Amino acid sequence: MKLSRVPTVASAVAVLATSSLAAPQTFESDVQVANEKVHVAISMGAFDYSAHQFRRTQHGNVLVDGVPAVGTDSFDPKTHVSSFRVDWNGHAIEVPKHLFEFVFNPSLEPKASSFDDRGSVLVLPGFSGSFILIHISGGDAAGSFNSWWVITKTGTVDRFVDGPP
Repeated sequence: MKLSRVPTVASAVAVLATSSLAAPQTFESDVQVANEKVHVAISMGAFDYSAHQFRRTQHGNVLVDGVPAVGTDSFDPKTHVSSFRVDWNGHAIEVPKHLFEFVFNPSLEPKASSFDDRGSVLVLPGFSGSFILIHISGGDAAGSFNSWWVITKTGTVDRFVDGPP
């Protein structure tokens, strides 16, 4: 009798996992910085395993192409930030792929403020009017992370990460 329940639970888990991966997510936001408009678009997509090499460290952390994988909870990544675009007053700023492609399993729900605990993405203008700060939090339990991107009006982009590994 107990064996008949196993396929039902496994089927329910498979349906939930498939439905969450099937819907691509995109976060978009417009921010006023001084008198200029900045548009941010971040998309999440399925991760292509065939194009990368995976290795686990002795502590169980996942490395993808030798880079620590952020947001995996030491499991294989399912989704990742697949595109990251910033348009500053009509000028496209390139966010280098290596600064976003290994952010795994993100949620792209917008946050209303830094005090909002319901969302996961926040875009803030810099006080000087020359940069924006973009924050994405994700994962849960041991794999939770915070990733911040600082993007300047002149096109300089940098990222800071807090979380495993």
